[in-house]
This record gives sequence, structure tokens and C-alpha cells, in this order.
Amino acid sequence: MERFRSAHEKSYETALREIREETGVKASLHAYVPAMVDEYPIAGGDMKRVSWFVAQYADQTPAADRTQVLGVLVLPIDAALRTLTYGSTREILRKVDLQLGAA
Repeated sequence: MERFRSAHEKSYETALREIREETGVKASLHAYVPAMVDEYPIAGGDMKRVSWFVAQYADQTPAADRTQVLGVLVLPIDAALRTLTYGSTREILRKVDLQLGAA
């Protein structure tokens, strides 16, 4: 998400804006600091940095903006873990689930 951050935005503001733009949902964040930050190499030798925030929403139906994302799935944790492609993303979800469960 850092890649799409406007110069004047804080990372949590970027997260909220991206959620709204991609799903139409006005979410609230669990915290204003990322739950996790993941960095990995991408083509061309650059590094991609993704800040993961925990968000929630109520009384709204997410709908994918097809110009931004392929689709939106709302899944229970166990189904999301089976669906996610990357091991690092599954690990982030497991850690956040443990953190929220302990809260």
C-alpha cells in the first residue's frame, strides 16, 4: 500500500482510502499503526512494502471496483486461510487473528 500513498497521507489514511476506493466500504481501523508490515522483492530489483491494517465495517455491502480489483470476498478466518495464495499473507492473517483473540 505504501506504493499508492499520496505524499500528504499517513499510512493509515492510505489504508482507509484504498478500502473505500476498492470496495465502496467506509471502514474504521482497529489501530492507526499497521498490524504488520511485509516487504519483498519485485521485478526490477525493487522492494515492495505492504502495510497491513485491521479494519472493520458494519451495515454496508462491499462491492469491487472492477477498475481497481478483480473482486471482493468476505470470508471467515478459516476459509480465508484456505483461499489466500501466499504463505506470508496467511501467516500475517494468523498472527492478527491471534492478536485480536487475545484482546
